[in-house]
Amino acid sequence: MNNLSKKKEQAFHLLNEAKELDVINFNLDPSIFRGRTITVGDKKLLHFANCSYLGLENDPRLIESSNIASQDYGIIQSNSRAFFSSPLYSELEGELKKIFNKEVVVTATTTLGHCSALPLLTDKDDLIIVDIHAHNSLQMACKLCAQQGTTIKYLKYHNNINKLKEMINQSDNDHYKRIWFVGDGVYSMQGDFIDIKSLIKLLDEKERLYTYIDDAHGFSWTGKNGRGYVLGEIGEIHPKMIVAVSMSKSFGSSGGILVFPNKSLRDRINLIGQTQIFSGPLTNPVLGAAIASAKIHRSTELEILQEELKGLINYFRERCFESEIPLKTHSVTPIQFIEIGRSDKVYQVARKLIALGIYCSVAVYPSRPLNHGGLRVSLTLHLNEKDIDFLINQLIKILEIKPLEVG
Repeated sequence: MNNLSKKKEQAFHLLNEAKELDVINFNLDPSIFRGRTITVGDKKLLHFANCSYLGLENDPRLIESSNIASQDYGIIQSNSRAFFSSPLYSELEGELKKIFNKEVVVTATTTLGHCSALPLLTDKDDLIIVDIHAHNSLQMACKLCAQQGTTIKYLKYHNNINKLKEMINQSDNDHYKRIWFVGDGVYSMQGDFIDIKSLIKLLDEKERLYTYIDDAHGFSWTGKNGRGYVLGEIGEIHPKMIVAVSMSKSFGSSGGILVFPNKSLRDRINLIGQTQIFSGPLTNPVLGAAIASAKIHRSTELEILQEELKGLINYFRERCFESEIPLKTHSVTPIQFIEIGRSDKVYQVARKLIALGIYCSVAVYPSRPLNHGGLRVSLTLHLNEKDIDFLINQLIKILEIKPLEVG
């Protein structure tokens, strides 16, 4: 049982070290949570690790709708959706269809959505090319595809559509019936946007090319009605594209959504997707909260929230640039990555920030390449410019006290 591979052993060692240093994997103290701070060991910390970017998880409308749903239907409809679903599912999917203007399926999680969709979309005659920085949940689903004989290769040049084109053009790919590119809309560690316009152009050029994109971190905070970065940029979903998003981040609820170009694909995944059949449903309170959030997303209020968040992101980036903090994120997203280097240096900085009343996520191997770790700063509407100033000023002091060798 203890016979881990070298890579797994290395990952365990690094993350166990972080746990022992109290920078990850701890339990919060029981205190009222409002999003701006967390309490650890009676110490309040500014919360720069929250992925609820618009701060909707505490919105009174979501909470009220959640309470009404549980009062009307109980906590859970405890059966597979293959048999029947809570009436709240059809209401939610109806609201989401208005957001995306396309067919949708709600899944228990985004990960389980991938595991239903990708093995049904591909077969043994297909090739999947996965971006090297694609989310782990996508890579898990691709391993399921490999079990049915689908060939899996990696795009080692992250987010480089020209290199993707070269891989497609290679002669040994000629026997594949279809080639699927799998990646993120907003890559979750470094916060960079996918080069979606170049990818769409390539989809039009290459008849065999299809794409499956996880836009979990792009959904809600950007795009018309919050439809996300990918669909916000291109307007309509491409006929050779499936997009997955998450309701567990900026949307303020829980669960996943798959967006399809047509009803035929939607019905196929919903009816015979393995994790659709064999996973439990979302609870009624969660569905109720999601319905309330969807209505906010279809209102004029959403654009105001989106612009406010983008202003906060730009303020953070400006402060980093003027302070010469080693910011590695090139996109205006709520995830901003500050590269520090070796994991021990990352943990050292994180511990100093905690002592000063700030919590940021640490991002080290295996989430990041070895010796290219850093702080993953999440920006939400729970925070304000003074909070950002405090973080930046403390980082300046820490980096000046003990200069860190990047990389």
